[in-house]
Amino acid sequence: MRGLLLRGVAILGVVTIGGCTEGVSTTDPGAPANLGTTQFMSLGGSSVLRLANERTTARIARGIAMAMERDQLRHGVLTAMRNSPYVEHKLSFQEFIRTDLGRTVLAAAAQKLGDPVQRLEREIATLPQLDFYVPVSSQRQQWKGTPDVAVAAMYRTRETTVDLYRTDGSAVTWSKQGAAPDFAVVVLHPADRRSLRPAAVGSSVAAQASLVQCDESTIESCDYVPGGGEGGGLSLIGTGVYIDHFNPQDDDGWGFGNDEVRFTFTFESDGQIVVINRSQAPFVGDDTDILVSSRTCDSNSPPHFTVHLEEDDGGLNGDDDEWGTYQFPPLQYNVTNDLQYQGDRKMWLRMKCM
Repeated sequence: MRGLLLRGVAILGVVTIGGCTEGVSTTDPGAPANLGTTQFMSLGGSSVLRLANERTTARIARGIAMAMERDQLRHGVLTAMRNSPYVEHKLSFQEFIRTDLGRTVLAAAAQKLGDPVQRLEREIATLPQLDFYVPVSSQRQQWKGTPDVAVAAMYRTRETTVDLYRTDGSAVTWSKQGAAPDFAVVVLHPADRRSLRPAAVGSSVAAQASLVQCDESTIESCDYVPGGGEGGGLSLIGTGVYIDHFNPQDDDGWGFGNDEVRFTFTFESDGQIVVINRSQAPFVGDDTDILVSSRTCDSNSPPHFTVHLEEDDGGLNGDDDEWGTYQFPPLQYNVTNDLQYQGDRKMWLRMKCM
C-alpha cells in the first residue's frame, strides 16, 4: 500500500460485482465443509499452510460467534470496533484478546466449543496476525449489536465460498463473490497494513448521515468521509497534474474490506516520485481532484510520467499484487483510460492537466 511521499488510506471494498448469490446451503455446526482433504493437499506447501490456518481460524470464528450470543459481549465488540482509530474500525485480534473484554470473549468461545481456553490460546499462537472487523461499510453503519450477526474466517485461497457462523453455532455457506449478506459479518483474516481514520468533516458527514441514516449506536456513525486520507486529496487550487477520476474494478469479493491501492507517479523530466494511497469505494469512483504535482502543466504539451499500481497484501499468497505500469502519454489526459492489468481487474483513471 521514495522521494515525496503522500500516504493515504485504504480503498473500501464495499460494493460488489456480479449477481447476487444467496446463502447456498445451511450446514451442521463444525469445520467448514468446503475444505476437503483432496483439494486441501493438492495446492502445494504455502497453500496447504494457508488452508490449515483458515481451518483453525474458522473454528475460532465459530466459538466467537457463539460467545456473541450474549448481548453484553456483542455490544462490547461493537463498542471496541467503534473506538478503533483505524480505517474500517479494524481491531488487531491478537491485541483484542489481551484486553479484559477480549479475554472474556475468548473464555466464552472456549466454553461454547467445549475446550479449555488454553487450547484456543495455543491455536491462536500458530496463526498470523489477524484483523478483526466488519469489512462491509453499510453493515458497520447499520448494525446495532443485534443478534443478526455472523463471524467468518477469510483467507485468500481458491475456495469460492465461506462459512458464516451464526450465534447458535450453525454455518451458512456464502459466496465470496457477488453480494454481501444482508446481516452483519465480523471477519477474521490475515492483517493488512492499517491506516488511521480521517477526522470527520462538517457538512460532508451530515450529508453522508442523511444518505445512509446511520447513528451513534453503530460501529461507524458516518465518520468516514470518502476522499479523505493521510495524504493527497487536495481540492483544485491551480496549475498542475491531477487525478480527476479513478474507479478500481476488483474481484476480491466483499469479505476483505479495503483494496489498499498505491499509485506511484514518476515524472520523466526530473525523476520526481509521488506515492499516493487513496480512500474510495470500488465500483463507484471518485471525482475528487487529487493533486499529483504542482508543476506547470501545458495541456498542449503535458508532462510525461509513468504510474505504477500496486495493491498491498492483495496477492493469493498475501504478497503485494502488481497491477502494472502505464505511461502518460501515450495514454491521454482528460479522458477515462481503461487500465486492464489482470483478468477482470482494472482501474479506470482520468488525469487532468491544468
